[in-house]
Amino acid sequence: MRPEALNLAVRPRRPQEAADLGARLVQAHALVLYPVWFLLLLPVLALAVAAEQLSGHAIGLLLLWWMKPLYDYGQLWVLSQAVFGEAPSWRQLPSALLGFFREGLGSALTLRRLSNSRAYVLPVYMLEGQSGAERRRRINLLRRSSTSSSRLLHQLFALMESLLLLATLSIPLWFSPDLHLKLTQLFGFFRAPLGSLRHEVLLLAYVVAMSIAEPIYVAAGFMLYLNRRTDLEAWDMEIALRRLAGRLGSRGPQ
Repeated sequence: MRPEALNLAVRPRRPQEAADLGARLVQAHALVLYPVWFLLLLPVLALAVAAEQLSGHAIGLLLLWWMKPLYDYGQLWVLSQAVFGEAPSWRQLPSALLGFFREGLGSALTLRRLSNSRAYVLPVYMLEGQSGAERRRRINLLRRSSTSSSRLLHQLFALMESLLLLATLSIPLWFSPDLHLKLTQLFGFFRAPLGSLRHEVLLLAYVVAMSIAEPIYVAAGFMLYLNRRTDLEAWDMEIALRRLAGRLGSRGPQ
C-alpha cells in the first residue's frame, strides 16, 4: 500500500471520527458495494432456504450469520481499491473470489469466525501479504492500544443489527392498536415453525438488517485500521514530505 495514493485526507483521527468516515465511505461507493454485497449474499440465502427444506431444521438464520466473513471480504475488496485508486466493477468479483481464500477467508469462516475485532484485522489478511508468525506479530502491534476501540465497534454494530432486525419485523405490527399483542406477535417471529410465512419474513428481515449494518461495520473497521497505521507509521508526515520534495524538485536547482 502506498500512503500517497490514498483518496482520503491523511491525518490522525479519534476512533469515533475514523468510524464515521467509514460510514461516509459506504455512502460514496454504494453503487459498487451493494451489487457486490448481494452477489455474495443472495446465493447464501438460497442455500439457507434449501438447507432448511432438506434438513427440516430452522438453520437458515445461523447460516446467513455464519457466512458474514464472505460478505466482508467482498466489501473490503471494493473499499480498499476505492481508497487507494478506483473502485472495481462488480463484474470483476468472480475473478477475485479465489484470492479471498488465499487471503484467509477459510480461517475467517472457521478459526477466526467468533473474533470480536474481525473488521479491524481483516485488512491485515487481505492487504499486507504476511503469514504465520509475522502476521501474528503484525496483528498484535496493530491491536496494541486499539483493542478496546475495535471491540467496542463490534459490540455497537451487533446491537445496531439486532435493533434493525426488530425494527424491520415490527413494521407490519405498527397497525395493531394493542401494544401487548404487538409484542407477542413480534417475538412470535422467532418461534415461527419452519416453512411458515413468519419464518420466511424473519429470514428476509435479517437480510435487510445485515445489509444496512454490515457494510458500515466493515468500512468503519477499515478506517480504524488505516488510522492506526497513520499513527504507527506517520503517514501524514510521509505524505507531506513527499509533496514538499516534489515541489522542490519541480523548481530545479537554484
